[in-house]
Amino acid sequence: QVTLLSRSRSTGRSQGRHQSIRLAIDWSYDLLTAEQRVLAEDLSVFAGGFRLDALDAVSRVGDALDGVDELVARSMVEFDGTSARYRMLEPVRQCLAEHLEASGRSDAIQRNHAEWVAVLCGRLGRTLLQDPRSQSLRLREERSNIDVALRWAEHNDLTLATRIVGALG
Repeated sequence: QVTLLSRSRSTGRSQGRHQSIRLAIDWSYDLLTAEQRVLAEDLSVFAGGFRLDALDAVSRVGDALDGVDELVARSMVEFDGTSARYRMLEPVRQCLAEHLEASGRSDAIQRNHAEWVAVLCGRLGRTLLQDPRSQSLRLREERSNIDVALRWAEHNDLTLATRIVGALG
């Protein structure tokens, strides 16, 4: 019984922390401009982070580069200067993905993401023999994005799923 009681209290504290984190993320989200909110929602499709070259392919926000810089300044997005990649902490990404879903734009943005992944995989596949080390590193870097895009395409666009798989050869 003691174990059950301690688990129950621990679970309650854990739920409270999750709720507090969610409230903090929502509070930060509410402080964004409308355009920044759209961009933040769009970026939630990147499961493994992203480089700037992916930004314009996925999001149709006007000045996305300035928008990303503002999201970094507001701690909604992190930048890793070593890898030149941006990423969201997973609780932030999940919360923003819910906002994206609620906006009604989720399928369009996920399609953009899957199209970008197909193009990226095609480009990497064509140059893999020329520069196997850097191309395989980039494929590993994008693995989470490839997985998410492929999962979406398998359920929504089999032709696109086939393009992704075919590009990976």
